Amino acid sequence: MNDRKRPVLILGSAPDVVRAKSWPREWFEAIMTLNTAFRVRPDWTHAAIASDFPVPDWPLPNRQQQVLTAAALQEAQLVFGGFQLCGETMAFTGGYLALTLFPGHPLLFLGCDMVYDSVSANGAPEATHFYGSGQADPLRPHLSLQSLPAKSARLMCKANALGSPVFNLSEKDRSNLVYPRLSEAEITQIDPQSTVLHQSMLAHSGLIAEAEALEASFGRVLRQINWPRMSFKKFMQIDLLWFCALKEGPDPAAYDVPGATVGRFERDTLQMQL
Repeated sequence: MNDRKRPVLILGSAPDVVRAKSWPREWFEAIMTLNTAFRVRPDWTHAAIASDFPVPDWPLPNRQQQVLTAAALQEAQLVFGGFQLCGETMAFTGGYLALTLFPGHPLLFLGCDMVYDSVSANGAPEATHFYGSGQADPLRPHLSLQSLPAKSARLMCKANALGSPVFNLSEKDRSNLVYPRLSEAEITQIDPQSTVLHQSMLAHSGLIAEAEALEASFGRVLRQINWPRMSFKKFMQIDLLWFCALKEGPDPAAYDVPGATVGRFERDTLQMQL
């Protein structure tokens, strides 16, 4: 990969995350795992742990590994606007943490599609996580999670602004991440500089500026721990702006799934009345 910045691999807990078990460690600058995903690869470098993750189940790091707890996640979120704007679930909090630690490096997500099917194609119960069944945390009722695709679009735009292209390594048909797909064979071929330029060209700078201005209108209140209840409609408009900022995608119809509220709107609803 010469002098190119190596990508950072971010592993969630969806069943397909096990594909990463055999990938060479030298492909990656770092391997960040989210909650239980540290069990997928013993050579992880950073294990991001949510505040509600039981302490007895935490990984035991060696000298080359770091366990990053809620304090580190919160610090990274505050840099980018706070949990309410970033999205309060690990696929996003971990992404922003990786962005603060490795700006300019490609961010590659696997096991973070946040799509939970109750049954498989043959009618059998579908595993929700690589270890079996678990809670669908991203789909819980929460103001910051009313549109997972919009929150992923926001992260992609923020990462691109810092020189980091973002990709989804999933081979699944459906995902709540709007990042471009990347195959295993392409991992070592990423040129961050040219790729982030291409991804930035897919974004509508005017809508990004409008979304950021609307976020800024909330002032410092969203950066506080004990934040007051904000307008649902204003959050909906922010989500819609971020979702529509990717002018060559995504297709709204493709994201009409639980947790993807914005996917039910067309672009002309940006003129909606609050």
